[in-house]
Amino acid sequence: VNSVKHNGSEATDGFTAKLTAETPDAKDFSESIDSPLTYNPKAAKKHFEKAKKDLGVKNITFTMNTEDTPDAKISAEYIKSQVESTLPGVTLKIKQLPFKQRLNQESTEAFEASLSGWGPDYPDPLTFLNIMTTGNSNNNTAWSSKEYDKLVKDANGK
Repeated sequence: VNSVKHNGSEATDGFTAKLTAETPDAKDFSESIDSPLTYNPKAAKKHFEKAKKDLGVKNITFTMNTEDTPDAKISAEYIKSQVESTLPGVTLKIKQLPFKQRLNQESTEAFEASLSGWGPDYPDPLTFLNIMTTGNSNNNTAWSSKEYDKLVKDANGK
């Protein structure tokens, strides 16, 4: 990530950023979680081929919204290059939008993909984990899981 952004950024393989919070034994919380994410282009190609077959298509084109800032453009162009080089047959279009317009499209679920970020409001993993609960105003993906909601509710002490 730093080789693209040149600002000290680091790639993450989880939803909770490094240096957000510590575990009771003073370790970085993000490092205490085993990530299910792995970089596996071969598996990605296999899943993509299956998706094309299931959908009856040879190519897929989709648009990713991002903010109209130079930093967002750099990130989006890098993602585009990685997706298109790893998955021949995918075309990723970048649509740069003013911040409020991007947020509006996210909040109304009027997008195919959207690049956004989140920084911690307070030093607790829940600053990230609460986002994806059902009904959270920042969960603009329509993703919902009763099991996840319960785990986060329990973590919040409710």
